[in-house]
Amino acid sequence: MLGVGYVWRGGKTLGTSAEWSQVARFVASIAVGFMLLELSLELIGFRNKPRESLVYLRNGILLSLLFSMMQTFHARLLHGTLLLVTAVVVLGIVASGVVNRRFARTKIFDRSGSDEDNNQ
Repeated sequence: MLGVGYVWRGGKTLGTSAEWSQVARFVASIAVGFMLLELSLELIGFRNKPRESLVYLRNGILLSLLFSMMQTFHARLLHGTLLLVTAVVVLGIVASGVVNRRFARTKIFDRSGSDEDNNQ
């Protein structure tokens, strides 16, 4: 269970359900905000790249999860199982950045390769 922890110490290692529902509400509101922003930009015509929109949404969700956990759990975030959860979120942000960077490099390389084929 999510709230099960060290009963003899009087604390819960993963937080209460009320704390996690606060985290979930914050993440959901940020996700909805990102989707509305991307949708409005696509409808106006500023952006027409849905794959990149999904990348920004994914990064926004991970960052909002990290910041909402920091705001909700404060100093408890650096102890016990919450430290492991925080480390997984940070590793997810780093992994997403690496994947996005490699995807952008592959996309640029493919464009340059197709230009050379057309010139010959």
